[in-house]
Amino acid sequence: MKGTMPRGKTEAEDQQYYKTLQTSSKDRAENVMIVDLLRNDIGRISQSGSIKVYKLFFIEAYKTVFQMTSMVSGTLKTNTDLTQILTSLFPCGSITGAPKLNTMKYIKQLESSPRGIYCGAIGLLLPTEDDKVIFNIPDSYY
Repeated sequence: MKGTMPRGKTEAEDQQYYKTLQTSSKDRAENVMIVDLLRNDIGRISQSGSIKVYKLFFIEAYKTVFQMTSMVSGTLKTNTDLTQILTSLFPCGSITGAPKLNTMKYIKQLESSPRGIYCGAIGLLLPTEDDKVIFNIPDSYY
């Protein structure tokens, strides 16, 4: 998820904001940068050759904003545990940007305390496929 535009006050304004986001080279570049980062992160815990990118540059409409999203998936390697998954995926690339490891070092040097719930995640992990994780900044759910 990278690329945001406000919703319009009228249908015409709404359509203009949508089109502006959809064709924004800046937002597309940022979005594909995060897609590449996620392909790498997900690739560490996925079976070789299973990474897929779909809905590239898909625009989702929310009450107050349009959000550019892309979906990345992979088939989990056998015997991968939750700790490995969380270590590979967090913090989210949409929070850190790229290069992720260098950015995380700079954040640690510059900020006097851990972010805690700010830019963190709250999750409900169920033994079914109905797991939900909410990322506070940016607001999204998976």
